[in-house]
Amino acid sequence: MEYNGFISTLIERSEDLLLSDSTDDLNVTRLLLVLNTGFALVRDRILSWEDANDPRLRKSNLKKEIKKAGRANLAAPITINDQVFFEKFRRCNDWSYFRVPKKVSSRSLTAHNIVDSLREAEEIHLDGLELDAITRALRNSFAHGGVFPMSSAQAGQRLKPSAKHLHDTRQIDRIYFASKWTVTEDEKQVDRGRIVMEFGTEALRTFWEDWKAMILVDRQALDQLFRAA
Repeated sequence: MEYNGFISTLIERSEDLLLSDSTDDLNVTRLLLVLNTGFALVRDRILSWEDANDPRLRKSNLKKEIKKAGRANLAAPITINDQVFFEKFRRCNDWSYFRVPKKVSSRSLTAHNIVDSLREAEEIHLDGLELDAITRALRNSFAHGGVFPMSSAQAGQRLKPSAKHLHDTRQIDRIYFASKWTVTEDEKQVDRGRIVMEFGTEALRTFWEDWKAMILVDRQALDQLFRAA
C-alpha cells in the first residue's frame, strides 16, 4: 500500500509498534525503534526536504518551525504561533544532559565505562540548554550507534533517582545517548569530548509524545481536513 504522506504515515506506523504486546520485555526495544525512525529519520527528512505536501503535517513551513523551536531555551515554554510545545518533556525531571571533557572521553564510550565517565562530567541545566541541543544529540547518537540501554544491575546507582522504582534490577530503567561534543573555533570544528544524555524510559516516551505533537496536526483538525476534501 502506498504512503499517503511519508512523514506522518511513518510516525503512525512506527507508533503501532508500541501498541503491540506493550507489557512484555520488548518495550524499550520498541521505543528505540520508534525514535530511530519516527524522530531521527523524520527530523532529517523535514530539515532536508520538508515534505510540505503531507496533509497530516501541522504546518507547511514545518522546517522553519522546527528550527525556531530548536533555538528556544528549555528553561521557558517553547511557543510557536501561540501553541506551547515540549512542555511535558521540559518539566520532566527524569533525564539529564552532560558534557564529558575530552580528557575523560579519550577512549570510546561503552556500556562498561559510560556511567563512570559522568562522574567527571559537567551537567548542563535547563537554563543552559536549547531544544536543538537535545534533538541534535539524540539524532547523532542514533546515527553513530551511541545508544546504551541499561538496567540498574548493569549501570549501578543512578546519578538522579529514577521516576520509577523497579523491583527487578535487571529491567532496563534508563538509556544513555552518547555523541560528539564539538564547538566552532576560527571557523573550524574542534573536538571537546562527548555529550552524554541519561534518560529514564518514561522521559524518553514523553519526548516522543511531545515531538509527535509538534509534527502532526491534532486528530480533530485532521478529521475536518478530510471532511473538507
